[in-house]
Amino acid sequence: MTTMNDDKERRNIELAADHEVRRLLDLVTKNWEVAKSRMAQITQEREDGINIDNGVEVMAVYIRMERVYEYLYGLTRHSQSYLLPSVVDSLRTFIDDESMDAELVRLIQLTIQNEEVKSTDFWIKLMQNQSELPNKEKFLQSMLPKTIMKYILPNLTPEEMMDVAKAVGNMEELMNDDDDIDGPPDGGLFALGGKIAEVVADNRLQMSLGLLVRHALAEIVCKQIDLQNYDDVDVANIFERAKQRLMARDAWREYWSNHKQHLELKGGSLDEEWKKDAAEVEERLHDMRGYIYNSWNDSPEAFGRALKQQRLDDRDMLLLLFYLAKKDAIARETEEPDERREKMAENAFETAMKLRELAAEKYYNDYEAIWQRIIMSENISELLMDYNSSKYNKGFNMMCLCKIVSHLQSEYKFYGSHSSEDLGKVLGDRYAKNSYDTFSSYIKKKDTMLNDLCFKEIGEVLKNN
Repeated sequence: MTTMNDDKERRNIELAADHEVRRLLDLVTKNWEVAKSRMAQITQEREDGINIDNGVEVMAVYIRMERVYEYLYGLTRHSQSYLLPSVVDSLRTFIDDESMDAELVRLIQLTIQNEEVKSTDFWIKLMQNQSELPNKEKFLQSMLPKTIMKYILPNLTPEEMMDVAKAVGNMEELMNDDDDIDGPPDGGLFALGGKIAEVVADNRLQMSLGLLVRHALAEIVCKQIDLQNYDDVDVANIFERAKQRLMARDAWREYWSNHKQHLELKGGSLDEEWKKDAAEVEERLHDMRGYIYNSWNDSPEAFGRALKQQRLDDRDMLLLLFYLAKKDAIARETEEPDERREKMAENAFETAMKLRELAAEKYYNDYEAIWQRIIMSENISELLMDYNSSKYNKGFNMMCLCKIVSHLQSEYKFYGSHSSEDLGKVLGDRYAKNSYDTFSSYIKKKDTMLNDLCFKEIGEVLKNN
């Protein structure tokens, strides 16, 4: 028997789930199964003597698998693919899928033996024996247009009819590309089967390799989306990107708008309602995954390490995403923009000042002024204010500040000969025990959340000093 809380949790899970990940995984699975089924059918038809394929029909399987590869790599662009174990578990089944390999061996052997690729030659035979074609001119000028009008045009809009009429306007060119229409057909419809056979004959080996590589591609994608293959800080960043993506979706915005209206309609103090709401979220996070939630407040490194150790299933991971997103949304809802900006500027500046004694002589005297202008720059300030509500961030986006430090050091040697480890140790001292590696990692890594406008703002600040 389901309870109201069960229904609520199901709705929360559904809201948190990235439906594009589900769609891509479904497309990978279904298209892979279609390709397997068609390859098995080709083999069975040959064994039954129905059709002896020498590569032509495998071409369709190859095209189908190209779509699979596209969907596979599409999964790597979505953070939830990395977080949900069902995704990598589903894809692992494809790594050792040998269902197509026997037919590929045969195709490779045909290539080595230089086996001729034969096409159906119905059209060529028909054109060579004019007596079997009742009045070619009548067929081109009357019968085929009537067939098109009867079976194609009813499925078109008036605008589409005009386009089709133009496309098929010259029947002779469509039927035969040769200038001499009465001569041997070496183009158009009558030679299409031969052209396809030529393409297959020239590319059988490439098709075989393109289908064989599916093992390696599935393994590559599985390794790429397996959280266990990432550093602790990277895992935390993946989770944060997934949370940001959730909060940017239309479904979340609609949910949050309805949630605010619900609290407003309760009739009491709105501030008190927000406090109750925040307390409920806090309680749920502690009850659900207290260890992971505490690590989230500790540092990204501790949070990423906890996620890797706990190996949450899809349900728990999506609920964690939902409640941490809700916690952040409540924090933003209850903070005035001006207060948020003032808090960010004060705390970010205070943190940057911890590095002052490490600054190069060239920048030492102007250190405070430089950082004040950097922090209040238009684009940088927006990024610094875009932080989650963990205690770790202290009112500003700590990762963003580390990326600014990284850029200053790599491009301008702002901190002289000091290493990422030196800088990280000073920054990490105040925030969390053993968090030096987290800050050093943020500073050291080449990937950055800063955009070109941010780099330009930093450059302008330094140019004026």
